[in-house]
Amino acid sequence: MKDYAGDGIDIQTAMVRDVKAHPDPSRTPRSIVWDDEPLWAAFGIGVPKEGRFRIEFLSEAREPYQGVDIKVEDGAITLLGGESVGTLRTWNDPRYEKAVEYSYYSGAGMLKVWNVYYRPWPDGQPTVEKWTGNAGFRVEQEADCRWIFRCSSGASRSPDFNQLVFRLMIKQ
Repeated sequence: MKDYAGDGIDIQTAMVRDVKAHPDPSRTPRSIVWDDEPLWAAFGIGVPKEGRFRIEFLSEAREPYQGVDIKVEDGAITLLGGESVGTLRTWNDPRYEKAVEYSYYSGAGMLKVWNVYYRPWPDGQPTVEKWTGNAGFRVEQEADCRWIFRCSSGASRSPDFNQLVFRLMIKQ
């Protein structure tokens, strides 16, 4: 696999090039190589059809804020008030808790994870984005059902995988 870190391009351009280099979708790698390590835009985790997950933010909140999306394939996440959503977005923001925990049901037995971030613009209006510029993350599996994600936002001039660090745990 090609290491894109030295090509002078951003992460998302590298990911698009990698997809184009593998025209058969069944053979397209799910990650690229960046500085000799796998780098992801979205990460899939096989999970029991029913369970709970916990997100713990390990890095300090920074501006512009970053967060994480968790999407349940063929199912839903149950919020504290009983409402169900297919995708949960939670922010590493000092106004919110550093850890959240929710129940889920996934008929496909799959959760997908990616980072999101506010991008400031010269007119002062931020947008919420994902999968742009230098957005991507490294994943370290700590133990069974427990991962650390080290994320760079798309607004970064160069990748910085310590901008957002969080742990994801799957509980049964």
